[in-house]
Amino acid sequence: MRQVWSGTSVGRRAAPRERPAVEAIAAAAVVASQLPGGAPVTSSYAPDFLLDGGRVDVPGDVPALAVRALDRVVVEESEWLELWEESDAGGQAVAVVQQLRTVIAAAGR
Repeated sequence: MRQVWSGTSVGRRAAPRERPAVEAIAAAAVVASQLPGGAPVTSSYAPDFLLDGGRVDVPGDVPALAVRALDRVVVEESEWLELWEESDAGGQAVAVVQQLRTVIAAAGR
């Protein structure tokens, strides 16, 4: 997870590409699912062990990394955001990212 988040760049010249953004969101969803208030991961794309009720140890520094990565995903220059804004579901996609960020940020306090 750290590798995914550390590769999520920010800024006008280094906006996150779609795939790293998707990977960062997926990793953040796994982290959020392990924290108080987080929704369980139920996607068919999730690792089998999580779907079977398994757990992941979330080191103390991981929530802050996840929050920073999610913030980078929704910057104005983000390709991920641009692609979702072109669809009818853009608002829903951003709402999911914001909900993940809320859960993770609350746990990181």
